[in-house]
Amino acid sequence: MFDRVSSRYSTIPACGGATSSKVVLAEAAARNRRRCSRKRSSSLAARSARSASNGRAPYGRSKVVVAVLRSNADMAHADPVVRMSYAEYLELERNRQTKYEYLRGQVLAMAGGTLEHSRLASRISHLIRAGVGDRPCETFTSDAKIRVDATDLTTYPDVAVICGRLERSSVDAEAATNPVVLVEVLSDSTEAYDRGEKFAHYRRIASLREYLLVSQREPRLELFRRTRTGSWELVDAGSGGAVELESVGARLAVDDVFASALEA
Repeated sequence: MFDRVSSRYSTIPACGGATSSKVVLAEAAARNRRRCSRKRSSSLAARSARSASNGRAPYGRSKVVVAVLRSNADMAHADPVVRMSYAEYLELERNRQTKYEYLRGQVLAMAGGTLEHSRLASRISHLIRAGVGDRPCETFTSDAKIRVDATDLTTYPDVAVICGRLERSSVDAEAATNPVVLVEVLSDSTEAYDRGEKFAHYRRIASLREYLLVSQREPRLELFRRTRTGSWELVDAGSGGAVELESVGARLAVDDVFASALEA
């Protein structure tokens, strides 16, 4: 998973309505709203309240508001200034270069990872692709969106494997819904989320058979595999060991994943 940007921002219209100012942190945004509300007429305040109750931003906002969390672990406890619809999220993605994760109206900007993160994700993708052979499977990088319709999550895993037929989300044609394997490279800011809440979302994907976590701290792979009874078992391998992606027939040796052709 990509690291997250370290601050929370929101685009809040200035009281005059003609321009907008960027306020850092939710507390500053709240102060701005209180200051504006005192200057607004009671009728405008009423309209804003009605808009907010319908899930729209107050004051007739024209800019999409983005909540950027300090880390993935904050996601479950976040209270964004304004919630946005999925249509607004898609518009945001079309107009910006940054990748965003969507969860029930909360939008989180995803910052780029480290060089080691990128290298490990690339190695995993290469080794899975080589191991799949002539099976009808494709490996996707972190540019591919995965949609969990059951929990209203759209995200960008580091690696995804889809077999047979590519199924697209009914609300997002650029998001796949049927991965067989998902891979996340862990980092300090994402590990708790990737192991916990995000894995809980992923388990709601009916097609998912295996979920692989890749450490950056040491040569270690952790593979969670769905059993025939629907429970999940863990296969943990360190240096000298290997894990088998049974759903796609690819064997990943830990030392191969962490090997580098570059000089230290």
